[in-house]
Amino acid sequence: MKMLRNIFVGAAFVLLNLLHAFNLQASSLPDCLVLTPGFYVRAPGAVAFRLINATQTIEPDSILTVKSFFSSPLATETRAVCGSHTISFFPGATVKILKDSLQPLSGRIEITSEAATEPLAIRTARFSGEISDGRLLLEVTPDNGVFVAMRNRGQAWFKDRSRKIFELENGHELHFPLFGPTVEMPVISGFWSDQPSSFSAARKKSADRVISFDQKSGETSEIASDTVSDTASDSEKLDSSDIIEKSAQSESGNTSASTADVSAPVQAD
Repeated sequence: MKMLRNIFVGAAFVLLNLLHAFNLQASSLPDCLVLTPGFYVRAPGAVAFRLINATQTIEPDSILTVKSFFSSPLATETRAVCGSHTISFFPGATVKILKDSLQPLSGRIEITSEAATEPLAIRTARFSGEISDGRLLLEVTPDNGVFVAMRNRGQAWFKDRSRKIFELENGHELHFPLFGPTVEMPVISGFWSDQPSSFSAARKKSADRVISFDQKSGETSEIASDTVSDTASDSEKLDSSDIIEKSAQSESGNTSASTADVSAPVQAD
């Protein structure tokens, strides 16, 4: 009788675990998200972002973003919580919420995970991966690809387009460039303490380069114009001096001829 009871208890325990695993797999990422105020959402098929309200649900393939704050570019008060994973959005960060994973699009996010039974999946066009534990920093830059760094001890792995798998260790960093192979760095870069890069800043940088180029072109044109003016002025001075010299020589010749005519003796026939 006791053996039969142990069999029933063991079967019930296995059944509960199976049901729990089934529920974890059946629940999608948008269903488990809990958002703090401050998010803007663009639903699938929509063309504009709207400030999300407390009762609004997130559909798969929706895009979440937060405003850029130039006064506090490192603020992380806007967060999305899914189970034991907390996703902190830096100002200007944009993420697409897929059915079973997260797709960072721009800006910087920080993921803090605590011994999760279900890892948080991350997928982009350049790599895919999962984080189960630890503190992960991820930034999508406009011109240098994607950087991923592990702040402290944790468990995370990533696979690039060449299907090479990287186990991200404490204090290490991965760089997925726009072109070329993935770079594994044994130390964390110093730019994480700076404000996140953004596409608007890149556009402003390009505009500044254009303005600088135009200014340099204008300065070059002014220099060329001044050079031409100086050359023309020197030519005019040279031509004037030649004319004056030739006039002086002509007058001198005429004067000599007149003197010769006057001083010549008149002979009588």
